[in-house]
Amino acid sequence: MKYTPTSNIANKVRNTRLPRTKPLMPLFEVISNSIHSIEDAKKSKLLKNGEGKIVIDCIRNGSQETLAELKDVDIYPIHSFRVTDNGIGLNDENLKAFIEADTDHKIEIGGKGVGRFVCLKAFKELNITSYFTQKSEIKSIQFDFKSTKIGFHDFKTPNVNGHKPGTNILLNTLREEYQKNLPKDLASVAREIVAHFQLFFIRDSMPTVILRNQNNTEINLDVMFKREFQAGVKSKEFKIGDIVFELYLTKSFEFQSHKIHFCAHNRSVITEGLYSKIVDLGKKPIEDGEYKFFYQAHVVSDILDENVDTERIGFNFPDGDNEDDEDENSIEINLAKVRRAAINCIEDILSEFLSIMRERKVESYRPTINEEFPQYRSTLHYKSEEVKKLPPNLSKENLDIELY
Repeated sequence: MKYTPTSNIANKVRNTRLPRTKPLMPLFEVISNSIHSIEDAKKSKLLKNGEGKIVIDCIRNGSQETLAELKDVDIYPIHSFRVTDNGIGLNDENLKAFIEADTDHKIEIGGKGVGRFVCLKAFKELNITSYFTQKSEIKSIQFDFKSTKIGFHDFKTPNVNGHKPGTNILLNTLREEYQKNLPKDLASVAREIVAHFQLFFIRDSMPTVILRNQNNTEINLDVMFKREFQAGVKSKEFKIGDIVFELYLTKSFEFQSHKIHFCAHNRSVITEGLYSKIVDLGKKPIEDGEYKFFYQAHVVSDILDENVDTERIGFNFPDGDNEDDEDENSIEINLAKVRRAAINCIEDILSEFLSIMRERKVESYRPTINEEFPQYRSTLHYKSEEVKKLPPNLSKENLDIELY
């Protein structure tokens, strides 16, 4: 086929948003493409269920020979990622979609056609090698993708040499402005990948994913999910009008606060703290025997899939996330309305736990009320549900204000 870009790639990259606080977003984009490629391979009978595999190599500062011999390489910054999958590969259809700047090739599964531009926003170039089946023969394609006007450079067809279908993408050389927000240690990178794709793991639709260092230390992300994320996964539906949402509540043994994630196409888009919305969860981890964990809530719905923005960092709802919109009977959806309904859903799921915590809190305030503020005894009796929603650990002065 003829490899001709359909727009100015450098301009597309320049006009693509990627906050400097999200240096792993390009990696997430490439992993997402690998997941889709593996699904396509299964549909084409090239793979069976359970055979899909993605290997992510972290390439760090320093010589390959030195890093390969070190016991701990996590102190060295990561400058590149190599992602290898055994998916369907860049056949003519997929390659055409890759080259077309505003492709809608994956629109039905959440593809926005901008993932490769997000990659070039943070990395200097992508080096791509892919093998695919064409008329029962294995073919190959290799090229570099750069932030230039034409974008695509050095097309080659390397020797097949017994390769099976699959793609190897090197996210080459992270730009300096994104480096300081990129975690160094392998476990932290693994944890962020699992968190981003957690719904794939929960729904058992994630291929095997291995993250490894140059000294061959590696982490199986499914094992990490089961160890740190899966325990006690709970789910519940809620509705806003006729629109159905699903909320998954999980426990994380490594995350440092309670979070709510608003998701699209099984991926986290907006993440917010839960403490300010349900204060009785507390700022400290919840203790369960020898374990300590934080809750992670994931909200999914077709309407979130349909309204995620182009860069997958927000939603295109009317009126944004206006917290003052209290008309719950309005048919118009915004993030504030989804948030309130989701918090109510979490309250339902955790009702037993929260009831215990709130009873303890009220009992801790009772002596102060009886001794210092007897005028509020009737409030404690007749407004008990409102008192239960007060923040914990209030000072006498603040308790007086809240009760008043």
